[in-house]
Order: sequence, then structure tokens, then C-alpha cells
Amino acid sequence: MNEIEWEVFLDRTNDSWGLQRRDKTSDLTNELVIEVLSACKEDNLAQLKTMLKDRDPDSSPSAKEMLFTASIAKSASVVQYLLDQFPSLESSLRLHEVGFDAGPEIYNMYLQRFPELFEHSFGHMGDQIGMAVLNNDLPMLSFLLNKGFNIMYAHLDYTPILTFAEENGEIDQEIIDLLKSYGAPTGEYLDCYNP
Repeated sequence: MNEIEWEVFLDRTNDSWGLQRRDKTSDLTNELVIEVLSACKEDNLAQLKTMLKDRDPDSSPSAKEMLFTASIAKSASVVQYLLDQFPSLESSLRLHEVGFDAGPEIYNMYLQRFPELFEHSFGHMGDQIGMAVLNNDLPMLSFLLNKGFNIMYAHLDYTPILTFAEENGEIDQEIIDLLKSYGAPTGEYLDCYNP
């Protein structure tokens, strides 16, 4: 019998999510996987705890898949439960993106569980402050600045974030004003690797 592996995918173009099989050749179905991930999606912590109590690791989704699903659905109680229940979970760029996209409440849980995320960015695209600005996400930007993220090296594609925000034309003035109030630098290029 082939082991079924599931992965959660996020389609950023229409903000949807779902499950897809990694093993496209198998015609097996696994209702437990769907039920567990549905409980994660629906923030049904009681049902999830019941199903995981007698969990068969070969027939249920991985902790990371459950965490992806709960985070994408913004199921805060399930996210916290999973972070507490699975201490061996390791951070990754994809996990970081999913936690960040879930908003300040869930991202704060990720930061508490994975403090190394304070130092990680989203690759060449930018850092957390840069992504919050790009998304015009004032609540997330405020959260990050209040949490102590470094505004001096905030960037998008190595362009200082205030320069990007002012030149973009689509960034809300409130965001630009907030960046200025925190002393965000301007310039043409930011050498992010030599702070």
C-alpha cells in the first residue's frame, strides 16, 4: 500500500487554500487526513484533540501540514495547540511565510516558538517590515515595529523601505508616516548584509 502524503497549498492570487496529493498515482483516499485538516481549518480544537489522541502517524497529516492549514485559516487556538504539542517542529521559509500571512496574532505565536524568525527575511524579496509595507498592512507593520524589528535595514529587493513606499504610489500615506516616525532611512540601495 502506498503511503499517502498530503500538502497544503496556498494560491496567493486568489487567497485560497486546499489540499493536494503528492502521490498523484495513488487512488487511495484517507478520510482521517481530511477530517484532521478540516478541524484545523475550522478552529475546532476539541475535535482535533480527539482525533490526534489515537493518531496513526502513517495515516494522518504531519504536524507541519496541520500547522499550515490552521495558520492559513487563521485558527489561532489550533495554531497555539500545535506549536505546543509538537516541539520538534522546525522553522522553514514556507512556514515563515504562512505564519506571517496569517496576521499579527498568529505571527506572534510563531515568533515565540521560533525566535530565529526575528533574524530571517523572505529571501531576496525583503524582510518582514518590507512585506508588511508591500501588502499595505498597517496592523502588521505596527506590530512589527512595536515588537522591535529593525527599521534601519527594512527593505524590499534591497531598496530601503521608505524609498520604496514613497516611490511606489500605491502605499497608504499612514504607512509612510509610520515609517518616518520610526526613522526609516531612504536611499537608492541598502546593503542588507553589512549592517
